[in-house]
Amino acid sequence: MEKSVATYWAVEQPSVTHTVTRMLHARVVFPDISLEAVANEMSMQPRTLNRRLQAEGKSFRELVNEARFAVARQLLAGTRMDITDIALALGYADPSGFTHAFQRWSGVAPSEWRPN
Repeated sequence: MEKSVATYWAVEQPSVTHTVTRMLHARVVFPDISLEAVANEMSMQPRTLNRRLQAEGKSFRELVNEARFAVARQLLAGTRMDITDIALALGYADPSGFTHAFQRWSGVAPSEWRPN
């Protein structure tokens, strides 16, 4: 019994970065993925969330971009959605902004990355 309790308490809690990343992956296609909204959902102040992320070597903006890139890849690979629709779903005002961001992330345009 003692060994079971020790094993249970030895489990590491997920990092703030990991928690925020999971939240963003689920929310990236919704309109409000602001620092304030995520901090509120985690029951902390935005400045506190920012400090904790910085302590782990990340910024909120980096995590948002990583989540957008991951979801963009999923949508490109797993759906037949137009690139324009993917851009709009990810919160870009126009497809060119999404295309530029995707090229920065992957080195190729979304249309080139998409499997045939």
